Amino acid sequence: AMSDALPIIIAEWPKNGRENIRVSLGKYQSNHTIDLRLWYSAEDGTMRPGNKGITVSVKHLRQLATALAEAERRAGELGLLTEGGA
Repeated sequence: AMSDALPIIIAEWPKNGRENIRVSLGKYQSNHTIDLRLWYSAEDGTMRPGNKGITVSVKHLRQLATALAEAERRAGELGLLTEGGA
């Protein structure tokens, strides 16, 4: 099945020198999930998931995507998106 390939990293970018923000599709028990989480560089050089993040059922993905698109639109109207954050 396609879900056997999970987790799938959708996007990842640096938050700061030692943490990345990662968006991934996954599975917890028998539920498919979307995960937005801070990952940190461990002492052995591997990336490990941190406590800060949110994991929700993919049934919330459309509402989450719509909300983020609206937040981006509003932030743009307010002039909050700078070159580095766009």
